[in-house]
Amino acid sequence: MEFWNNIVNTALLGTDKKQLNPEELPPAIAEAAEATLSARQKDAEERFLVTAAIAHSYRQCGVMPYQDEAINITVAAQETLPYTNKHATKVFQQIIDEDAKELLNLWLRRCSEKGLIVAPELIPILLHKGAENKKLRDLIVRCCGQRGIWLSEWNSKWKYVKTIAEAKNDTGENSDNGNQDTLSIWETGTPDERKEALQQVRATDPAQARTMLMQTWAAENVNTKVDLLKLLEAQISDADKDWLETLANDKSQKIKDTALQLLKRITSSAVMQRYQQLLQATVQLKTEKILLGLSKKTVLQIALPNHFDDDIFTTGIEQYSDSDFTENEFTLLQLISAVAPTFWEAHLGIAPGEIINYFSKSDSSKKYLPALLKAATNFKDTRWAIELANADIDFNPAALPLLPEKLQDEIMVKKMAAEKIVPYAVLFTTKWSVPLARMILRLAAVQPYQYGKPFLKEIVIHIPGAILDELPGMPTGENYLKTLWASHVIYITKLHSLKQNTLNAFA
Repeated sequence: MEFWNNIVNTALLGTDKKQLNPEELPPAIAEAAEATLSARQKDAEERFLVTAAIAHSYRQCGVMPYQDEAINITVAAQETLPYTNKHATKVFQQIIDEDAKELLNLWLRRCSEKGLIVAPELIPILLHKGAENKKLRDLIVRCCGQRGIWLSEWNSKWKYVKTIAEAKNDTGENSDNGNQDTLSIWETGTPDERKEALQQVRATDPAQARTMLMQTWAAENVNTKVDLLKLLEAQISDADKDWLETLANDKSQKIKDTALQLLKRITSSAVMQRYQQLLQATVQLKTEKILLGLSKKTVLQIALPNHFDDDIFTTGIEQYSDSDFTENEFTLLQLISAVAPTFWEAHLGIAPGEIINYFSKSDSSKKYLPALLKAATNFKDTRWAIELANADIDFNPAALPLLPEKLQDEIMVKKMAAEKIVPYAVLFTTKWSVPLARMILRLAAVQPYQYGKPFLKEIVIHIPGAILDELPGMPTGENYLKTLWASHVIYITKLHSLKQNTLNAFA
């Protein structure tokens, strides 16, 4: 269409240098164009733009879609699940408008639990959300149905849909295809894709993941080796020990340090055996006579050596002392925190609660209880974490995820400051108790800039309705913060209403 090229050239050059000629335009619009171009009451730019608009409309009329017989568009498979109702769809749109990810997560969970799928016009919105947020992908695939799988083929950012859908298919053929795709990504993918592929394999077949890494090890650079090696912490076991112990002698200090940290998660490794030998010799249960020898009692005896052998200070144990610990005591503290708590059950032959009780009986041994909690955290030992939650110690927030949420809630309220618990409280899958919600929202009232609307959107699913009436009266500390907090109270109420509407929509 030569006439359109003339229009584009005129736009590029400007109407001062080039004018449109009606004779250059198609006969069908020449009369309208001449009338427009001759209307001197309008300036040259306006006459040109009106003419260009007429030409554009003419150009669009009757345009046929591109035809290519090589393109084979299949029809989406028939849906087997019913759609959500109009009320649920309306709530969905409101959640999208607020960009409230946690409320969207709640909406999708309810939709999936009820065996429903979203209306077709909402599918592109959800697929875009899945491209941005991996945590939502599984739910999104379930809630988009067959049309979601079909539509995902037309956007490379949505390819995760097919991967998840195929992974849910139990047939051996598709399982083999999924494994081949993962191996292909491992060989040719980007660094992030390769890490994700190794994580996936490690979760289902730890030995294969280790073999994959060993096969490509020589070709990786040091930083990549470190990043990939860290992924072996998941599902780590005795089977990893031999290879990791060879890496402990690597010429790269980064690799040596990473391998050593992994070996400290394997109780049969040489370094852990060395630690356990030292603890066996240092901490023991002893029976003492009391009441002039008429009775006996068992006590925990800690017999520190004059000095620990220098070899352990090459394994990450630090030489240090401060006002609370002598150098040897600090070394013992580190050894206790490095060894799996189950070691004490085997060594002392009693249950966790009894062991903790023995450590609690004197100030000289009670100071090591935080090290036992750190060990429980490192080895993700839920039994020991629960027992230590009841001990008279400052509870380390890092151990909170090991506890049942109800116990976490109680510990947070009784033993911790609000600032320390927020990162862990937001991980709850249930509502907070009113006392816990009160702690956190009072913090938000005092620091409304730090804990603003993004934070409120993240925590709304945890806020119990019983706390809402207290919000307007929460102290802000400074008068100038009252107006901002008042607006946040209104926003919390709005978000809570959306949460309730979501629950009601799928009731």
